Amino acid sequence: MKQNKLFIIVIFLMMIIFSSCTFSKFKREENIYFNEPDESTYYNIIIEELHITKNVGAEKLKENALHIFELLLHQYSQEQNNQKNEDLEKNDNFNSTDLYAIVLIKEESFIKEFETINTSTLEIGLFNNKELNGEPEIISFLTVDTDSTITSYKFLYSLIERVLGSIFK
Repeated sequence: MKQNKLFIIVIFLMMIIFSSCTFSKFKREENIYFNEPDESTYYNIIIEELHITKNVGAEKLKENALHIFELLLHQYSQEQNNQKNEDLEKNDNFNSTDLYAIVLIKEESFIKEFETINTSTLEIGLFNNKELNGEPEIISFLTVDTDSTITSYKFLYSLIERVLGSIFK
């Protein structure tokens, strides 16, 4: 009898956990494409264009996004420099390349079950040339349905950090 109760409790808990993950109203999609991935390449990313699609506060949002990109790119640059130094000590070959970025940050809101849901999207296209033409070397895309908004510095930081982290991993 005790085993039956324990079994039922375990099944019930698993159903609650599974259903909360499966039927959550908040979803995330993420994808990254590398034209020619090379583990021995270090990237120096230069933001050439940053576009914001949001009705209110786009200028302040652009300022915040550029600042966050600057901070995170500096952090990744330091990590890469440490790795480059290790590679030099081991006499390993590596490439270093400049990539020029087009960044699109977009947010749209809609009502679902009497709640406002924000779809926040961050897309980065990285090109070999400053003219930003031809096929991008790397495209990274992240979209999130959430109750947070990109006007929140913390949320914007987490989006940018996640996308850059997927590029520099």
